[in-house]
Amino acid sequence: MISVLLVDDHSMVRDGFRQLLESGGTINVCGEADCGETGFSEYFRLKPDLMILDLNLPGESGLATLRRVINRDPEAKVLALSMYDEPSIVLRALDC
Repeated sequence: MISVLLVDDHSMVRDGFRQLLESGGTINVCGEADCGETGFSEYFRLKPDLMILDLNLPGESGLATLRRVINRDPEAKVLALSMYDEPSIVLRALDC
């Protein structure tokens, strides 16, 4: 079973991802967070196989959260989501 942590400030988005991911029976959403700070702490508490992270979060940005996770765990698997169409944001995320 693949464990996934969802980090998004919109509960409807998290609910939708949970339903979609868990419908196949091979993925377990082990936790959720609505901000970067909580997402960071939950990542290291739960140690999921994958973190799905919105880059546009209140408080600490998703990009800052991504950097902190990767700095502490360079092997972390993170799927970063964004509504930004700005190439520089994508490049900054890839540079983490």
